[in-house]
Amino acid sequence: MSAEVLKRILGRKLSCEILILAPAGVSSLARRMYEAIYGEEPLVEGIEELMMCDVLGLVDVSTLEQLGHEAKDLIESKFRGKIFIVDHHEPHERTMRLSFLNLIEPTSKATAIIVHRIAMWIGVELSKEEAEALMAAILHDTRHLNILDIEVLEVMKHLLERGADYNKVNRLFRREVSISERIARLKAAQRLKLYRVSKDGEDLLICISQVSAFEASAARALIELGADLALVIGGKGEDVRICARASPRFLEVTGTSLGKDVMMEIGKIVGGGGGGHDLAAGLNVRGSREEVLKVLMKVLEDKLKTRLKEYV
Repeated sequence: MSAEVLKRILGRKLSCEILILAPAGVSSLARRMYEAIYGEEPLVEGIEELMMCDVLGLVDVSTLEQLGHEAKDLIESKFRGKIFIVDHHEPHERTMRLSFLNLIEPTSKATAIIVHRIAMWIGVELSKEEAEALMAAILHDTRHLNILDIEVLEVMKHLLERGADYNKVNRLFRREVSISERIARLKAAQRLKLYRVSKDGEDLLICISQVSAFEASAARALIELGADLALVIGGKGEDVRICARASPRFLEVTGTSLGKDVMMEIGKIVGGGGGGHDLAAGLNVRGSREEVLKVLMKVLEDKLKTRLKEYV
């Protein structure tokens, strides 16, 4: 949603053609929101359009692995245009080396906040639809305003003034969970390994599980069940994904950021792209689940300064 708004405001300001490239596809949530807000299906291009571009903007993309291995390899080896980044994740060194301009602010609660600021900088007024799209992105990244600072409130106020309908946008998040996603959540609970860790007199529960799809949903479900840290491994073949979610209590007790301290560290060791936020992060890498799991356990033990022993 942030990329679409950035495309529209830059298009009006610069009077140039801007394409949205989504090599890994558009999520069902983003597609549903786009259709409800703009009244049409999202117009996105595949990786084949990349080589026609003079400038490539990476919006809310902390690592190239998020775009898929084909897009990553093409950008790193063949793309000759300029690259800029707009993101609120912790910056990834490999990605930053490719860019000529970085608008990266890890302290911002959402990339949509940065896009809103760009609109203010260049003097472009947001339409009602653009305001609602940014509002949806902010609600998603802040867990419906559970992660707040004064800038989030100020931006939300301005979006309301531009005509955004908060109740309408909030309703877009409500959906019936598919049977496949529910099965993935239940399998994650069924297969989980539980670890009980004591840190500074506080007990923490860590869950590690494996599924074949819906890793992020499964990790969220494990947090809702009571885990302080949930790590769910998925993917197909040699394409391995890890989705990590943590409770605010985990961050308070350990001071460990999932994005900066865990996923980025694993990525450095196994050669993949890892990153994210303090409480939500991910990793995409080529390899075997077993080897990635070994590295994951080692990094966790190093960060928590304790040996993980399965709780039975």
